Amino acid sequence: MRILIVDDEAFVRVYIKSLIEGSKHGFEVCGEAEDGDSAIDMISTLKPDIVFLDIKMPKVDGIQVLRTIKQANSPVKVIVLSSYNEFDYVRESMKLGAVDYIHKPSISAAVVDSVLLSTKSELEKERRQINEYKSIKHNMEQNKSNLKEIFLKNLINEAVNLKWEVEKNIRLLDIRLAYNNLVCFVISIDSFKCVLKRYEGNKRNLIDFTIKNIIDELFKSEEEFEFFKYDTNSFCIIKSYSKVRSEKDIRSNNDYTARTVKDALNQFLDISISIGISNTCISINHIARAFGEAERANRHRFFTGSGNIIYYGDICHKPEEISKEALGKVTGDIRNLLNLNKFEEIKVYLCCLFTKNNGMCLMAEDSLRSLAEEIYHLLKEKYNRLKDEVLSSSRQFTAIDGIFEAENIN
Repeated sequence: MRILIVDDEAFVRVYIKSLIEGSKHGFEVCGEAEDGDSAIDMISTLKPDIVFLDIKMPKVDGIQVLRTIKQANSPVKVIVLSSYNEFDYVRESMKLGAVDYIHKPSISAAVVDSVLLSTKSELEKERRQINEYKSIKHNMEQNKSNLKEIFLKNLINEAVNLKWEVEKNIRLLDIRLAYNNLVCFVISIDSFKCVLKRYEGNKRNLIDFTIKNIIDELFKSEEEFEFFKYDTNSFCIIKSYSKVRSEKDIRSNNDYTARTVKDALNQFLDISISIGISNTCISINHIARAFGEAERANRHRFFTGSGNIIYYGDICHKPEEISKEALGKVTGDIRNLLNLNKFEEIKVYLCCLFTKNNGMCLMAEDSLRSLAEEIYHLLKEKYNRLKDEVLSSSRQFTAIDGIFEAENIN
């Protein structure tokens, strides 16, 4: 416990200091002051636990020091030093928060020890109560945070859709969303398995923790914003625009939000992300539909490549499932070109096919995967045949290897 001694008489300060330093209870004198002005400054800078404070001093007296301590809401405990004729001052000092008092003529080692131990006990009790309160508050906030995440997950999965239930949870869980004009963002980490290798073992949770802290810090001033994790590699942002009516302004704000998140995670964590953004949803009760739109936009990275910001409104036409006849036509063309060993023409053909589809999304993802698998097997079959031909040239191997390595095939 650190103690400050305040008295205008030097011999009183020296005497009290000697009694404290002779104590076996671990008290430490951290400073001395000879007037109220110095005492106020030293309480602020030294932050003692206990102050021995003389009531009557020149310039600023002990009563004024106590008023200043009370106004500053300082936790320091004050023991008043008084003379026999200063009972009115003592009474006033106790009203202002002093915890005890000592008559100067009665000062002794036993008296100082007794008062200090009593004050120390009171101070430790207060600190325990404060720590318990902080712990309870932290647990309540943590529980509220967990409940909020559960509710938001239920909301996007349509597990809760009754209007009264939604409104009750928004109010009780302090959810920062309005009821109208909402937009959903779905965020996924690109090359997730590679990212995980950097955070093996106990560091796995560090990714989620760091991402959450970055997003919270970036958007702490936002009044209508919620962020949460909903899958192994996926996060969700929901924003509402109760004060924005123009779709142009909403789009501009969405762009800013997405690019801010993308740039921050790249800068601080060296990770690339893809973001899908929904159309504006008229009501929070329809947020599940907006989430579905954002998810579909995010999955569109299969066509456009990773690291993009994709709006559902830009890709909302439905890609066609390719028919067996159309699939047969493409694979037949490839087979004919392979039989003629026209490898460069195959490469150009495939690049045109996949580039066109990625730009226009003409085929659904399943159809495109089926087509890619068929082409891969044809190329593999031709490659194996060439290996078995004694007269095959190294130029042919090089050409077909080039097709395997073509970026659009991968």
